[in-house]
Amino acid sequence: MKRVLLQASLVLSILMVALGCSKDDAPAPIPAPSITNFTPLSGTVGTIVTINGKNFGSTEINNTVKFGTVTAEITSATTTKIEVEVPVGAKTGKISVVANGDTAESTDVFTVEAETPDLALNKSALELYTLEDETLVASGNGGATVNWSSSDPAVAMVDANGKVTAVGAGNATITATVGSQSVNAEVTIVPNVYIGGYESNGTNNVATLWKNGTQTALSTTADNSQVNSVFVVGADIYAAGFDGNTAMVWKNGEELYKLTNGANGARANGIYVEGSDIYAVGEENIDGFFVAKVWKNGNLLKYITNGETNAYGKSIFVDGVDIYVAGHENNGELNIAKVWKNFQVLHDLSDGSNPAEAYSLFWDGTDVHTVGTEIKVGTFVAQIWVNEVLSKELTNGTNNGYARSVFVDGDDVYVAGNDGIAPIIWKNGEVLHQYADGGNYTEANAVYTNIGNVYTSGFAYNGSNNEVKLWKNDEEMTITDGSQDAKSFSIVVE
Repeated sequence: MKRVLLQASLVLSILMVALGCSKDDAPAPIPAPSITNFTPLSGTVGTIVTINGKNFGSTEINNTVKFGTVTAEITSATTTKIEVEVPVGAKTGKISVVANGDTAESTDVFTVEAETPDLALNKSALELYTLEDETLVASGNGGATVNWSSSDPAVAMVDANGKVTAVGAGNATITATVGSQSVNAEVTIVPNVYIGGYESNGTNNVATLWKNGTQTALSTTADNSQVNSVFVVGADIYAAGFDGNTAMVWKNGEELYKLTNGANGARANGIYVEGSDIYAVGEENIDGFFVAKVWKNGNLLKYITNGETNAYGKSIFVDGVDIYVAGHENNGELNIAKVWKNFQVLHDLSDGSNPAEAYSLFWDGTDVHTVGTEIKVGTFVAQIWVNEVLSKELTNGTNNGYARSVFVDGDDVYVAGNDGIAPIIWKNGEVLHQYADGGNYTEANAVYTNIGNVYTSGFAYNGSNNEVKLWKNDEEMTITDGSQDAKSFSIVVE
């Protein structure tokens, strides 16, 4: 009996242990996912949205995310954060996450924004001559106002409509901005090159102005005519010279003034515009002698010389009320190179021991720089004077030398001329460029600088005729085709 009770007790114990083990090993229920928030609350297709919450699947494949009814691509996932990309076709609505067989839905609505087109310009680069303009056209702004700006208004200005106006040579960036978007166009402004001289029509020489290589004839008469000097103010182009026996001033390709009546030989050699006043210098043959004179606004302002000997006014510079003239006057035996200020001799550049002539001057605000030539031992020697002092003989007398034009840029003084048949540019008294002459006579007659570039005009004989030449630094360009004789005497680059 005792044995039977013991066996029954053992069976009961085993049963209780088994029941206890079954209760403890049952799988725990898996918590449902929930969404706490998401960011951002709005965006376009392709926007990355971060969903924060809990009980998400630990990997991408353990989750399904939908924007409304459209499934999104999951880029990363943890149990507390999922990152997805707003799918194509998504519409404004709530976001849902399916994980472990359960679905969580956001409280907030995700707003699907319309895609904003990329802001663009019709051109990414422009090249304009000074004073030209062109309008840039923006697209992709969705009707919003485009704000325009220039990195350097001294080079290129832009207005509220995108019109770009070339102001000065150089480079600038034009920017169009709408909201957070901006787009650029790179603008290069090239200076206009004005050259004055003549080209033959086969019968007579015709006063001619070239702008960027395009020719404008200034005279229609049957007489020889010529441009000796050019001056540019904004869009206005002034030229001085002669037509037959008449000293002339032209403006923008049309006759502005007949400075003389044509009864005597006369020519205008230099022109300068100061404010609203137009000054010209030259000479007229009166009673058998050439008299140097200055005109203002088409009328005789003053005789520089008394007419007792030949005198020539070659170059003029005006600074406020002060008028500087370079030229030469004969003393009864030979020419004396001179500078006049306000019609009085400022400097006798030569002492009368040798013939000398002055062709060009530049007043830099402190000093008068004058160039010309003096005959020494039978040879023409190119020279430059500062005020009344001979600064340097530019040629050594081996060949005939001429200095015909001077231009001052800051501390640098440039001179154009010749050493024999070779055209030369000197900088601060030293040879900067010696241009090829091709074995034929070539002249450098005028020099001008613009943003570090040195421009020179002149002419070269091609074996049949003279051709107008332009040099930029050491690059040579031929302006005329050589079929007719042509020469240039003045250059402006603005």
